[in-house]
Order: sequence, then C-alpha cells, then structure tokens
Amino acid sequence: MQSLLFNTNIIVTAILHDTIEDTELTKEMIAEAFSHKVANDVECLTRIKKNHKISVVEMVKILYRQ
Repeated sequence: MQSLLFNTNIIVTAILHDTIEDTELTKEMIAEAFSHKVANDVECLTRIKKNHKISVVEMVKILYRQ
C-alpha cells in the first residue's frame, strides 16, 4: 500500500511538468531549486514529439521506468 502513496518528488514533478517546454526555466535551474531527480523527471515529461502531444499513459510509463 505504501508504494502507492505519492512522495514529494512526484508531487513537485507533477507541478513542474510543463516548465521546460513552456517557460525560460532549464533542467539545470530545476535541479538547483529542487533536485537532480526532479529535474530528470521533469525533462522526461517534456514533450519531444513533433506534434507536441504525448498521452497520459505514455507519461506514466516514462515516469514508472525512472
């Protein structure tokens, strides 16, 4: 049951998920302010497909692999 609970890094990553693609913030800035783990996870959620769309299922799979 405890593995289903959200931890602080997951919550921060969820809040910051669009910052790299939608703002001037960089991965390095996020790492300085939060952690390298959060920065890496946010980068993984940055949409890199041509049409800038990635499904929620794809996002969860990416984060789960982390």
